[in-house]
Amino acid sequence: MINCQKLTWTIFYIFLASFCSSPLWALEVLDQNYLAETYLTFDTAGTRPPSYMTFDSGQNLYVAYYNTHNARDGKIYHVDSDKNVAVIASGLSRAWGITWTGGTDYGDYLYITEGWAVSSWPKGRVTRIHPDGTVEPFSGTGLNQPVALEVDRYGNYGGHIYASSSAHDKISKVLLSGQVQTFYVFPGVGSGGAEDIAFDPDDSYGGLMYVAASFTSPAELSGVLAFNAAGIPTKFATQIRHGYQAEFDTTANQFFGGYLYIMGKADGENAYSVFRVYPDGQVEKIVTALMYKSALEFGPDGAMYLMESHFSTTEVTITRISPKISYIAVDIKPQSCPNPLNVKSKGVLPVAILGSDDLDVMDIDAASIRLAGIAPLRSSLEDVAAPLTPISDPCACDCTSAGPDGFIDLTLKFKTQDIVPVLGEVNHNDVLELFLTARLNDNSQLVGSDCLTIKGKFKPLSQSDINRDGIVNMADFALLSQNWLDSSIIDDRSFDLKKKK
Repeated sequence: MINCQKLTWTIFYIFLASFCSSPLWALEVLDQNYLAETYLTFDTAGTRPPSYMTFDSGQNLYVAYYNTHNARDGKIYHVDSDKNVAVIASGLSRAWGITWTGGTDYGDYLYITEGWAVSSWPKGRVTRIHPDGTVEPFSGTGLNQPVALEVDRYGNYGGHIYASSSAHDKISKVLLSGQVQTFYVFPGVGSGGAEDIAFDPDDSYGGLMYVAASFTSPAELSGVLAFNAAGIPTKFATQIRHGYQAEFDTTANQFFGGYLYIMGKADGENAYSVFRVYPDGQVEKIVTALMYKSALEFGPDGAMYLMESHFSTTEVTITRISPKISYIAVDIKPQSCPNPLNVKSKGVLPVAILGSDDLDVMDIDAASIRLAGIAPLRSSLEDVAAPLTPISDPCACDCTSAGPDGFIDLTLKFKTQDIVPVLGEVNHNDVLELFLTARLNDNSQLVGSDCLTIKGKFKPLSQSDINRDGIVNMADFALLSQNWLDSSIIDDRSFDLKKKK
C-alpha cells in the first residue's frame, strides 16, 4: 500500500465519525441522513443552562455562561479542537450572547452581551474579548438586558453588529464606534423575547435578517420573523410558534444544504426541536426531544452542534450531528493507471463519479460536487470506466484502466490550475489522495477519493513575490516602490475606463 498524503482531513473525520458515534442521553435525530454523537461533556459552576456558543475560524468553540446564584460569575469557556476545556474570561455580568467577528471590520475578537449586574444604566452592554482573554467594554448605553448578538457579514444591513434586548423588547445595531442605535421596537408584546439573529448569506432567503422570537403574544411577532433593511418584520415559517436559536448552514461543505435552521417549538407542541426551514417558509423537523432550549451552531467541520444542560447536575453536554456518508467510486483520469498530474498544465483534470448497481449518478446534485474543495467547470453523463470491486479503502491508491461497464458515470472537468494551489508544496513523483464530496438530491452525503502522481514541483508563492518569478528580491521591491505611499483606493472613474478597454 502506498503511503499517501491526506487532503481535506475534515471529510475523512466525518466519514469515520459516522461509524464511531457514541450513544446519546436525550435528543432524537429524525432525519435518517444524519447521526448524532456526544462531542463533549464538561462541568460548570452553576445550574443555569448556557444559552449561546460560537466557533472561530478554526475548530475552537466558545461558550458563554453565568451562574444563576451569582450573576457576576459569568465565564467564557474555550474548547479547543482536542476538546480541552479552559476558562479564558471570568467575572462577567450575566454573560449571555456570544459571537466571533473574525473577517469583519470588528476584528478577530469575541463579542458578548452582559446584563443585569452591569453598573451602567440601562443595565447592559456589548463587551469585546481579546484572544488572550482581555475583557474590554465596547458598546455605549442603550441596551437593557441584551440577549443575542450577531454580525452582518454580508453587507445588507450595513455590516454592523445587531443585538436583541429582552427588557426593552427591541433589536439594536452596535456601530464600530460602540454607539447603539435602535433598529426595531416590538410593540405590545407579552413575556419572552427576541432570542437570536441570523443573516441570509447568499440571497436564497431574500437577503434578509431572520429573528427567532419567543413572545407569548401576539402570535404574529413570535416564532421566526424576517426583517428587511428598513426594520419591517414579516412572519415567516408560521408552523414554528416559539423560536430560540437561528443559524444558517454557511459551512464550506454545506452538509445541511445551506438552509436556515431554527431551534424552537412548533405550534401546539411542548417539545424543543430543531427545524430545517426552506426558502418558501416550509419547515421540516430534523431533531427533537431536546432537554431545554439548546444552543445551536455549525462548526467549521460542517457538523451541527447542540448544547444541552443536565438539570440534575452542573454538567453541560455538546452533541455533534453529522451526515451519514456513503463511500463512492471516484476515478481521476478515467482509464489511466496511475494518474499523473503535471503541475504546470494549463488544461483540465478529468474526473468521474462511477455509477453502479448502488448508485445512479443522475441522483447526484451536480452543484454540490467539490474535489479538494474546488467546484468543477462542467459535468456530463457518459459511461467511461468501471470501478474497482469492492471499492477500495481510503488511502489504498489502487487503480484500474478498465473502460465502460454498462453504467452511466458522471464525468467532471476541473481546471488544473485551480487544483494545484490547494495541494500545497509538492515534489516530483509525490502521491497524493484527493477527496471528492457530493450530495444526493435527498441530501444524503457522498465521499470518494482517488490518487494523483505529481509530475514536476510546486511551491506556493510568497505574497512578497510581487512579480511572481519564484524569488523575492530587489525586483519585487522596485515594483512595490513605484506606488509607495500611494492611496490604496482605486478611483472609480479610472477603474470604469479600464474595464471598458
